Amino acid sequence: MSRSLTAQDKVFSDIDTTYIQTFPDQVTARFYFSRKYTGFNISYPLLVDQTFKYLPNTTRNLGIGATYKWATLNLAYGFDFMNPDQGKGKTRYLDLQAHQYLGKMNIDLFGQFYRGYYLKDYTTASGEKYLREDLQVREFGAVYQYIFNHRKFSFRAAMMNSEYQKRSAGTWILGGDFFFGKVKADSSLIPGSFEVEQLIEYDELDFFKIGPNGGYAHQFVLKEHFFFLISATAHLGIGYYKLGAENDEFRESYACIDLGLKTAIGYNSNRFTVSAFFVTQRVQVSNNYRNLLNTGNLRFIVAYRFHKNQWFKKNSPN
Repeated sequence: MSRSLTAQDKVFSDIDTTYIQTFPDQVTARFYFSRKYTGFNISYPLLVDQTFKYLPNTTRNLGIGATYKWATLNLAYGFDFMNPDQGKGKTRYLDLQAHQYLGKMNIDLFGQFYRGYYLKDYTTASGEKYLREDLQVREFGAVYQYIFNHRKFSFRAAMMNSEYQKRSAGTWILGGDFFFGKVKADSSLIPGSFEVEQLIEYDELDFFKIGPNGGYAHQFVLKEHFFFLISATAHLGIGYYKLGAENDEFRESYACIDLGLKTAIGYNSNRFTVSAFFVTQRVQVSNNYRNLLNTGNLRFIVAYRFHKNQWFKKNSPN
């Protein structure tokens, strides 16, 4: 036990306390609203001036959570009163996103399981939304990033509310990532009225990509309490994909540049935090056909910090 505590203290001692205040013996409790999504885009810039944007009908969620040292647990649920029927069909999904901010590094893990989409800005002849309840998306991936200026810059302050950034600072970021998955439907992914002879009709897409990433992040702090974070990274990748249909297949390797974006805004102090953040990761999964997966997480948070000993003492039966 003593060795674990010593290692933990060593991690916090590496931080410049004129820029970042840590709370190693306090629990950060949060109440939040959130919404996650994984969308699928198809565009053909050389043949058709049209982009098809398939979106899931995901729920708005109400959640609670807590962070102690480097451990975080969040639980959320999409209640019916927060999600009225808007004619967008039903999406069955399990969205597993883990965004770990560990001081010197960030680790993002993705596991998306979606079935049921609607086509944005496109309706049927009867004026209803174009629904694809048969469309399935499976996406898995991991992103690693090293934070060069971790002594003065804190992602945890803006994204997890477990630290307090007192002065503006920025940092360069460098890492690597990989993604793989499958998109599948019962029939062609292209709406019938937009079929073009030069295009391969396909109802299944498999992909894999890997490569380095790098970028820059800056957290602006006004009057020691109000903050705005912007982090943008370019993801260079090489990959392989396969388009499939009933009687045809097309395979090709490809190279691409994707974008990762994290932004947050809010008010932070020694005890209380109110903030909002948005995380999105674009993954190009083919070349000429420009198939894109866009995964995102939007959250509004109210958080409060308290000393763990005070909490246990207050709730002790003795």
